[in-house]
Amino acid sequence: VSDFGSSAEEPEPHHHHEPRIPEVMAVVEALVLQLIDIGLPTSLNNVIQTVKQLFQARGTHKPFCCKSEAEKWYQDFRRAHVHRFPNTNEDRTLRLPTDHETRQWLTKLKIDMIKFHGVTPRRVFYMQELNFFLDKQTREIKYHRMFPGKVNCSNEKDTVTVLFILCANGQIGPGMIIFPRMVIPEKLLTSLRNTEGGKEWVLGSSMNGWLYSDCISEFLSDVFVPWLNKRHVHFPVALFTSEYVSNIPLSRMSESFMAQGIQLIPVPRMMSPILSPGEWIVADYFRTSWGRALSEWSIRNNSKPLLEENFAPFIIGCLTAQSTPAKVHSKFRKLGIYPFDPQAMFQCLRSHSRHH
Repeated sequence: VSDFGSSAEEPEPHHHHEPRIPEVMAVVEALVLQLIDIGLPTSLNNVIQTVKQLFQARGTHKPFCCKSEAEKWYQDFRRAHVHRFPNTNEDRTLRLPTDHETRQWLTKLKIDMIKFHGVTPRRVFYMQELNFFLDKQTREIKYHRMFPGKVNCSNEKDTVTVLFILCANGQIGPGMIIFPRMVIPEKLLTSLRNTEGGKEWVLGSSMNGWLYSDCISEFLSDVFVPWLNKRHVHFPVALFTSEYVSNIPLSRMSESFMAQGIQLIPVPRMMSPILSPGEWIVADYFRTSWGRALSEWSIRNNSKPLLEENFAPFIIGCLTAQSTPAKVHSKFRKLGIYPFDPQAMFQCLRSHSRHH
């Protein structure tokens, strides 16, 4: 089934396009541009869905009567504000890095590390993003096997985003879950409070469940830094992560964390799926074993469906079970993240390139 509910096999029926109220549309477009500036994914589906949500919030009629009208508006809107849209092609498949690109990045990374830490860092962490879907009709949470990667978000589903940190010493750090809500209901907060290990996690909300730049900043400043202080971790620390989190370019944010003693290290997008411990340990598990994970959780919990209020114990439980200290420590070492080993990183990337 194609987007907006029309069948891919049947021609779309002709619609009489009702005029939109210019004043309302102008306000909505201004809000969408503000959201794009702070990281809203700019694919057609995401922008159209956001416009529909904004219209619903105002209690006005649907902004588009059919798919073709929505597509035309999107193309006109994009052309009119091309300078506000990221200069990336969302549909291309990420190519693997060349040996030259890998060597260049590793050389610069080592120089930057020594400049910031004085030596290669001894306190190293990795921040990982996971994405799930919330079915609006059943309120069940489901996994999209394409994540992380190209986003194909249909208009029947919102995203639930999980951000968590793994430590080179094998520990699981703090985490955050973003739900597609304006306000977090008490039942979700209660569920987190009653979850073993939930004290290290926080809940947040955004209009469509995506992370925005302020979510990431607040998570690092208000959750991660206090977590480090509580454990008497000496600064500075190195925090690896993907170059893009929810399509937000983190390289722009790295300088703002230096004053807090955090060297944010954005791993280039074409390398991050290979060099991420969280990708191999957790994301790969969900991609290959989502049905089993869901079934095992359901059996242990009296056949409950995976609703919003059950998601915190589910994700924290899965993360704890998969990210054993030995497994996490081993992945950091094998990928060359800690102890920092440029040659191991290079070999991982080169080996992956040969097998693809």
